[in-house]
Amino acid sequence: MDPFAHVRVAGVFIDEETRDLIRLCEKTLRRNPDDPDALFTKAAVLAGIGFHTDALACINVVSSQVEDYPGLGHFRHRVLSEMRTPAPTTVARA
Repeated sequence: MDPFAHVRVAGVFIDEETRDLIRLCEKTLRRNPDDPDALFTKAAVLAGIGFHTDALACINVVSSQVEDYPGLGHFRHRVLSEMRTPAPTTVARA
């Protein structure tokens, strides 16, 4: 395994595929900042690595652009639920 296959982004380790997806979304958004598919994809990737606030910001932009984007309402609800649910903690056992 490549020791550099995972990179640390804002305290979170992400794999190379995830990093590439984020880069592709950002490249697409540089060409067209209002691309709803790129924004939705970026939101999904960000939510998947725990950046729920950033994901919600992308979701809100899509919502303001496309009235009935497929799956957006359900996805927003899931992200909001994850934001309200505390992350599980690990208890060290002696």
